[in-house]
Amino acid sequence: MDNTNINADTATDNVAAISIGKIFNTFTTSFMFAGFIIIMGCVGEVSRNSLWGLMVGYIFIITGMLMFTSNVIQKLTKSTNVAAKSLFSTLVTIGPLVVFMLILSSVIYLVGKHFEIIANGQVSESFSGMMNIMTIIIALTLYMINKATTTKEYIKTQAIDEVAGMSIYAMNLLAIVLLKTMYIILTFYTTDGFTTSMMV
Repeated sequence: MDNTNINADTATDNVAAISIGKIFNTFTTSFMFAGFIIIMGCVGEVSRNSLWGLMVGYIFIITGMLMFTSNVIQKLTKSTNVAAKSLFSTLVTIGPLVVFMLILSSVIYLVGKHFEIIANGQVSESFSGMMNIMTIIIALTLYMINKATTTKEYIKTQAIDEVAGMSIYAMNLLAIVLLKTMYIILTFYTTDGFTTSMMV
């Protein structure tokens, strides 16, 4: 096989890889966008349908994030940038994405576990507001993740910038605090914010 054929085969492989990458990115974005739209459609009145829609929306986002994170890990593994593979850089790049997915999973678990209580309106009125704030935090986090992984620096190094990574961690921390507050409301307050009823 001469050099012309080798170059042609290489070019074909590159085009195929790029096409597969674009399809994968499209699927990833579609899952997260669809999930967020579903969640936005469920904001407001708390009902059985809205709660089911909420959980489905979160599942869509988690699915998209799983694909997105696996792609980030794959690129990081193949990167020739030694600094990007350091422990600190890995924690900054992969860490906040994993924590974010754990938060989304926790929200699904929390809502699913207390589904009947929430659907019957046996929780503090503040719970609905908490869910709305959580939706805002999730939207901001998704935006920050997208922004951090589309910069020229990230494309070059395959590592999220330290400031961007820490900012995403900060958003995750806010979400964790909010999640803890939601847990307290669902666990100890079943009538309103001032009537305590211990759940078994």
